[in-house]
Amino acid sequence: MTEVLEVAVDTRVSPCLHPQVVAFLDDYDDNSKGVLGQVLTAFDTAYQGMRKVHDARAAAAQDPTLTKAAQFIRT
Repeated sequence: MTEVLEVAVDTRVSPCLHPQVVAFLDDYDDNSKGVLGQVLTAFDTAYQGMRKVHDARAAAAQDPTLTKAAQFIRT
């Protein structure tokens, strides 16, 4: 039985980083949950971090006073 995680899908981030990937591993069960818990946390941290980068990039793009280079630096 695969555990369903409450992590929203963001199409801007690679699905390879979604934490649900870990929960869908064939060997993921109650016995391996403790060992793979750190992996799941790492995937979640990476996924959330990438979402924040995309959000920051979109916010910087909304500022008309910034050049492309300044948008990059702000992001």
